[in-house]
Amino acid sequence: MSKKNLAPIVLFAYKRPQHLLACLESLQKNPLSLSSDLFIYLDKLPESASEAEHLAAWRVKEVIFQKKWTKNLHLQEAPQHLGLMANIERGVTEIVEKYGKVIVLEDDLVLSPGFLEYMNEALERYAHEDQVMHINAYMYPLGKAKRYPPAFFLPLMLCWGWATWARAWQYYQKEAGVLKARLEAQNARLAFNLGTEKAGFWDYLCDCAEGKNQSWDSKWYASVFLKKGLCLSPYPSLVQNIGQDQSGTHSPQTQLYHIPQLNEKVSVYPEIQPCPPRVLRDMRQFFLYEGYGWRAIRHSLRRDLKNRIRPFLPSWVLQRYYAFKSQGMLWPKSASKPGLSSK
Repeated sequence: MSKKNLAPIVLFAYKRPQHLLACLESLQKNPLSLSSDLFIYLDKLPESASEAEHLAAWRVKEVIFQKKWTKNLHLQEAPQHLGLMANIERGVTEIVEKYGKVIVLEDDLVLSPGFLEYMNEALERYAHEDQVMHINAYMYPLGKAKRYPPAFFLPLMLCWGWATWARAWQYYQKEAGVLKARLEAQNARLAFNLGTEKAGFWDYLCDCAEGKNQSWDSKWYASVFLKKGLCLSPYPSLVQNIGQDQSGTHSPQTQLYHIPQLNEKVSVYPEIQPCPPRVLRDMRQFFLYEGYGWRAIRHSLRRDLKNRIRPFLPSWVLQRYYAFKSQGMLWPKSASKPGLSSK
């Protein structure tokens, strides 16, 4: 990997100075940062913005010019309020058309020190592999690292730190309704949801088609899916999303996607092959039970009660169990699952 051919980094920011500072500080800890070009796309506040929002936006600019974060910094300010979807579509398209590839960040991501090396190496290695359309930096916290390969290919695009090429981005379809119709024609709804409706990807795309969200990422995922594209993914994750604190325009508060410990370095770049069955199975379980917390424990206890314990329990114990269950007294409610995008 030559330092002369590093991919440009695009970072989308808005009005969260503390999140942006954490993101830039983590970016600077990457050895390749001072050899990289950074393009920050800053959306403009709407006319209805409050005084507090204007102050936050001013502080964002302070953070941007606080120090030399990368080799070169280019600030692209929107002439009017675009919203997340239009801003990302604009920025990614402009950069890939000019440079042929791009690394994409949003302001609420904290990066591993090995993030840039992984992204640039993957962009170079798979540059001419048309089936590989996207590089993921995030991966769901499925379980202990030793259970999974250090890198593998998924059919799923994840939007928390990613990279792609102009050859792939050319297939990005802006019209969610068109994508929905194509998936319906192929009877691909369940496959699009990776085999479980709990994943929610189909519903998110439908909401986008109806104008209920700005889910550019559901459109990109559908575009990749329809081309039978693959997405390289590390395990564990190379990024942490710190925006799940209700600070973003579309980000609910949850710890479901929190990464206990970031991956320091990825040194494996696999041959193109199907996703390991264990990964897909555990992802379905993650979506179905909303992470390996109370939902998974509840499922495990129910299964054991039904298959192993129940035949040996006295009838009065079973009666007490079902009485508590019917009153909702056994299990705490879990956090609601956010959609594909968090902003």
